[in-house]
Amino acid sequence: MSPHVIEQVAAQRWSTVVRSEVRRHLGSGRFRVRMAVIVGLGVLAGLGALAFVAAFDPRGAGGAAGSVPVAMETAAGVVAVLAGLAALSSAAAETSDGTVLSSLLVVPNRPRLLTARAVAPMVTGAVAGLLAAGLVLAGGFAVSGGTGIDVRLAAMSMVAAALVVPLTALLGFLTGTLARRGAAAMAVAMGALLVLPLAIGAAQLAAPPALTPLLSFALAATPGVAVMQALSVTSSQPGALPVFVMGLGMLAAWIVIVAAGAHARFRREGHNA
Repeated sequence: MSPHVIEQVAAQRWSTVVRSEVRRHLGSGRFRVRMAVIVGLGVLAGLGALAFVAAFDPRGAGGAAGSVPVAMETAAGVVAVLAGLAALSSAAAETSDGTVLSSLLVVPNRPRLLTARAVAPMVTGAVAGLLAAGLVLAGGFAVSGGTGIDVRLAAMSMVAAALVVPLTALLGFLTGTLARRGAAAMAVAMGALLVLPLAIGAAQLAAPPALTPLLSFALAATPGVAVMQALSVTSSQPGALPVFVMGLGMLAAWIVIVAAGAHARFRREGHNA
């Protein structure tokens, strides 16, 4: 390696690598289309929830105004899950196609590269979540004229979307980095999002009452349920902690666990290639 290249590598800053990764993602037409589809599906889900409420409420569109924050959470939930799956798929693909190894030649500092790569899906996920929730809020104002909308809850739903969607994208990225292969990563994701909650739910029906608290906790601890609970700022239940706080705690715990494995895996990336 020439002295000039060595100086360039030594002078790299984490913020520079982050900007490079974000630009790389945004420069891909396929990525932009994927994110547009994700936002569109989230908006459709949110507006569909509003339309459903309006169809069965005697007050019509006016009655749906109170459900705007819930519709925003619905939109953010769809965006969160899809953004997480997209980040997972992208991370696994970049490991398989040699993109990661090429990036390591430019940024040999592995922790710096890994964290910078993790920020990119978080940034785009936050934008997508805010955009989807904001469009649903705008739709709610347009339909109801702004009357009946709880502005405080709507603002909390926006904050939840801005926080939970990027965290879910981060979890997806870390899972893809850990699994390394697209098929394996997607199988893990489908198991965590669908199979595991269904299995625990079925076990709750057959298990003795003494196991109900344990199984309820296990269900709440699954990643998919944790994401939805973290977005549920409009929900209330008796207990010491609000639902969204417990959901955020579970989501953060999953991120820490998977991040430890992803970091260990990334440290060995390329050594046995």
